[in-house]
Amino acid sequence: YHHPYISTHKHYWGQIHCAQRWKHLTQTQPTSHIPLAALQTPNGLILNDVQQAALIPILQHRASIVCGGPGTGKTTLGAALVNILLKQGLLPDEIVLTAPTGKAAQRLQWTMEQMLPDQTIPPMATLHRLLGYQPHTGMFSHNQQNPILTQWTLVDEASMIDLELMRTLLDAIPHDGHVVLLGDPKQLPAIQVGSVFQDLIHFQNNNSQPAWPVIQLQTNFRQPTTGPSQNIATLAET
Repeated sequence: YHHPYISTHKHYWGQIHCAQRWKHLTQTQPTSHIPLAALQTPNGLILNDVQQAALIPILQHRASIVCGGPGTGKTTLGAALVNILLKQGLLPDEIVLTAPTGKAAQRLQWTMEQMLPDQTIPPMATLHRLLGYQPHTGMFSHNQQNPILTQWTLVDEASMIDLELMRTLLDAIPHDGHVVLLGDPKQLPAIQVGSVFQDLIHFQNNNSQPAWPVIQLQTNFRQPTTGPSQNIATLAET
């Protein structure tokens, strides 16, 4: 905030508030702990070493980021996390799957259903619906005084979340809740003001003492490792 940027009063204090809320989440310990022995993936759900190792810090922190390009296994890692939480006794209603758009939220739920056919998949909602957006006032019904009633919130396409929506989301996380942001920082920027997802990743990558997990997935499971298709995928990342 000490750089010579021009900002409106609203957006300046919005950034301050959003940063404070994220800091609060990262500096408070979870009230419940998942034993490491529970880190078992279901049959048919294959994780690579990076994904498997990422489950530990995600479960040990209240706020985490999973980033990577298309096909790098962000949703697969999310499905493994959901499976662990359900097997540890959480009810489906204590977990919520959400995204900025209805299409993205439905795709997330459908993918979870395909990956975890033997589990009751948690409910899905857009961020606006989850946070109780009221069109006639432009306000949200959920906030710090009226948090959402879930313990875990998994947010897909987090790069699309603008400053105001991210601030509202972080305000609405309950005092014992967790939030996991999944997305590709190189795609789908927010339409409105703010690039919170990208800023959180940038800050953590340039911080000598990381304060929260940023899991960066790089292996592309949709593309062959050699040949013309692999070259196209590599060029797309540059």
